[in-house]
Amino acid sequence: MEDKFFVGANKGLNVFFTLLVLGLLLYVSFIYSADVARQKNDDITAQFQNTAEQASDLLHEKIKPFPMLLRSARGVVLGHNDLPPASWSQFVNSLDLDYSALGIIGLTYTESVFDFQLDPYLAKRQQRFPGFHIFPEGVREEYMVVLYLAPESVSAKVRGFDISVENHRRTAALLARETGLATLTPPISLLPTESHSVDYLLLLPVYDSEWHPDISLMAETDGLFKGWATLGFSMTRIAQKVMAEAPAGLRLQLYDSRAGTAPVFDSSPQTVSHQSVPGNRVLNSVLTLGGQVLTIRITPLPGSELAVAERVYDEGSMLASGLISLLITLVLLLLLNSRFTAISMASRLLEQFAESETRYKSLFDLSPEAVIIHRKGKILLVNQAAQNLLGVESPGLLIGRDVMEFVHEESKETVLLRMRDFYGDGTMPFIEEKLMRYDGTPFLAEVSGAGIYFEGESATQVLFRDISSEQETRYEAQISKAVFRHSREPMMVTDAKGMISLVNPAFTEVTGYESEEVQGRNASLLSSGYHGADFYQQMWSELLDDGEWEGEMTNRRKDGEIYIQRAHMSAIRGLHDEITQFICVMSDITEQKKELENMRFQALHDPLTKLPNRILFTSEVRKTIAMFEKEQKKFAVLFIDLDGFKPVNDTYGHLLGDKLLIALAKKLSGAIKKHDAVARVGGDEFLVLLREVESGEMALHVAERLNHLIGDPISIDGIDISVGGSIGVAVYPDHAQSEVSLIDQADKAMYQVKHSGKGRSVLAAVNVSEVAEF
Repeated sequence: MEDKFFVGANKGLNVFFTLLVLGLLLYVSFIYSADVARQKNDDITAQFQNTAEQASDLLHEKIKPFPMLLRSARGVVLGHNDLPPASWSQFVNSLDLDYSALGIIGLTYTESVFDFQLDPYLAKRQQRFPGFHIFPEGVREEYMVVLYLAPESVSAKVRGFDISVENHRRTAALLARETGLATLTPPISLLPTESHSVDYLLLLPVYDSEWHPDISLMAETDGLFKGWATLGFSMTRIAQKVMAEAPAGLRLQLYDSRAGTAPVFDSSPQTVSHQSVPGNRVLNSVLTLGGQVLTIRITPLPGSELAVAERVYDEGSMLASGLISLLITLVLLLLLNSRFTAISMASRLLEQFAESETRYKSLFDLSPEAVIIHRKGKILLVNQAAQNLLGVESPGLLIGRDVMEFVHEESKETVLLRMRDFYGDGTMPFIEEKLMRYDGTPFLAEVSGAGIYFEGESATQVLFRDISSEQETRYEAQISKAVFRHSREPMMVTDAKGMISLVNPAFTEVTGYESEEVQGRNASLLSSGYHGADFYQQMWSELLDDGEWEGEMTNRRKDGEIYIQRAHMSAIRGLHDEITQFICVMSDITEQKKELENMRFQALHDPLTKLPNRILFTSEVRKTIAMFEKEQKKFAVLFIDLDGFKPVNDTYGHLLGDKLLIALAKKLSGAIKKHDAVARVGGDEFLVLLREVESGEMALHVAERLNHLIGDPISIDGIDISVGGSIGVAVYPDHAQSEVSLIDQADKAMYQVKHSGKGRSVLAAVNVSEVAEF
């Protein structure tokens, strides 16, 4: 009787409540569907903006090189009084342009010829290009004649064409000449074979003046006008390539105000122009070229995903949420109708709980863990393990006492805080506390607690165990673990067979392998193949015999990069002295090795030519003496001093002089045998080591060959430079038996040449004033 007005006790009330819930859920479904539709609309708009911006940026990037190409062509024309065909061809070939891919129809140099200049102009051009004539024929006040064209395959067909016969080109050319700026024609037809091609011609005036990049274009008008560098391109081809490379689903239109209000290019001309497009799915941008502003308009292509109309509701989510709402209300109705069944089940559960409490008491007494049950600090029950740990024979000595009596002063504040913050039905995690036994002796314990019901009321169950003996071991393990994890040195632990079981983060940082990738794999996965079998055999022999090994080894990272590491390996032994594990501590010394090698190279080589310096050369001579002294062989040292090098520096500057020294170093290095050596030991002084010469005459022949090589002109930055050489030759052991004396003899012989006319090679003698000339 008391339940009939509660939900679940009355069927009519159950139905009413269920319908009310269904109405609320359907209302929420509509709201959710509208949010999903709005999110999808936003996603499509964002996708359109992203793809449209990509297409716009791509179009700008394809047009961007055109002004630079015109300036390059103008620079080539200005570099010559009368541009020869070879220079134009060299310029065109250096560009290496893919005209079709760039949408370029042609790059030209077009000359300006007035009517009073026509006859001498034709005579001059016919000398270079037989049969040259201007077409179309006719008398005009000024002719704008195409002289050179790229691509050169059609140059002969177009050479002589007068672009002034077409109004748009003439107007743009005159405007460019008047303003000194690049000018763009209106849309014209440059590809008669492509009827729908929208083409443009970009013109840049060329003035015969001492032009350099940092003066304004207006300043060029002070010189004599020569013509125009022009670049014709197909906007249709460029736009089509942009649409091919850009993401699908876009419509691109290009407007030129000079051509009217209709687009000059439309990637989808068959589409209805006035078709409705959401305002936030239109991208307008401008393309500025030759002083003209072209408007780019990008919209979604009808029928594409980007053109989907904005929706108020999302049908899929509305249907799904509606079905879920029906399912929830059906389950709710079933739950309400089963209320009494649930009450019956709860009664049976109470009976089972009473049985489980009995079983709990049995387990409580037999538990190996010390357990105390207290209520508000007063001990109610203890098990046998707790009696043993606290040192009492009877539970009566503990029951009724305050648990705080068994807490050490150091831990009382922590325990009180835990008890204060503890909720009766919660749990207290394990912590370490210092407790006291019944006789007052302290011990370290691991303690946890949980809320329970005991004898029908809330109580707290406390579990604890003595961990005094574990403390030291655990601290050592924690320290070792922290050192392993946080060490900056890579560490690796393997089993006795070399299978990796553990690595630290520093190992991952150096090798690139994550811990999961190497666990269970052999440590040989780091092998680079650099070391042979003997190396590893020696390493394992020391490791197994001595229990440790230390040295350098070359390994390979995950990405294939080779690196050098210094490793210290130690064997870990078990109870029976058997090896159970290996631990390896590594350090990456690759950069140290590179730095040492770089320092060594810098110390032993000339910084300009990268040739050996005097120190390294002297060392090589010393080694050669030690080797040839036993074999009784001869070798020679050549001391070269350049003739005329100072005037080169004074005339052209030290930068060109440095380039000359570098070029001569390469020529000398390439002119000797692989086992010989060249060194730079002064500003314009070189030393050459010729190993295994049979006589001084043979060394003189090599010296003369090198002198001819030095005297050959060298072209640097377009300038032909010629220098000479004076060479002194000293032969081991004829002239000296030490490296210093041998180089000194060659030096003295060289100075003998300097004082007697230069440009020759001489052989040192015992008396330096007596030399053998070549």
